[in-house]
Amino acid sequence: MDVSNRLNLSDLKILTNIISRCSQRGGIWSADEMSTVAKLYEKMKTIIEQSEEQEKEQHELSQNMSNSR
Repeated sequence: MDVSNRLNLSDLKILTNIISRCSQRGGIWSADEMSTVAKLYEKMKTIIEQSEEQEKEQHELSQNMSNSR
């Protein structure tokens, strides 16, 4: 996994702070906030996609090993 795609505690704090501030303001987002959330969204999406791909590969490997016995 590329280091730039790793979601960390700081990312989660940023995301929760933005969501909290926006909910207090009635859902009005600044351009900076939307941009930050979009970047975090892309990181999370990449993590999910990579995890699903790894899971699929592990399942296929497991099936291949079972079939070869």
